[in-house]
Amino acid sequence: MRVSVCIFTAIVAATGCVSVAMAEQTQRKELAMSDLGMEHGFRNDPMQWAENNTSLQGALVRLQILQTSRAGDTELIKAEIDKILAGQLPDGRLSDDEKQAMQFTAERLIRLAELGCPSDRAEVKKAVAE
Repeated sequence: MRVSVCIFTAIVAATGCVSVAMAEQTQRKELAMSDLGMEHGFRNDPMQWAENNTSLQGALVRLQILQTSRAGDTELIKAEIDKILAGQLPDGRLSDDEKQAMQFTAERLIRLAELGCPSDRAEVKKAVAE
């Protein structure tokens, strides 16, 4: 029981997407329990969710907490990294918001680090330099 509680807490922390950019937060959609592959809800089926969920959050939980992976996990994470970096402006910023560009760029850099993006990648260096 204690292990389940620890895993549950870790999964909740990981799926909460700490430091997720505000733009990502506004794009989230509501999911039904059946969409998440749970019969009784996340609270009662955390390991089932962690082992079987095909979302980016599921992949992150498997790689970062359970230290395992499923087919497609690496591709999901790479796609998310590429999506964030695709929004980079020519001057290196990761946001076109004039007033809060530094904050939004910092949030996206944190997210890239959470996703395992190498800090020596050219786009990351350019964002840090700006």
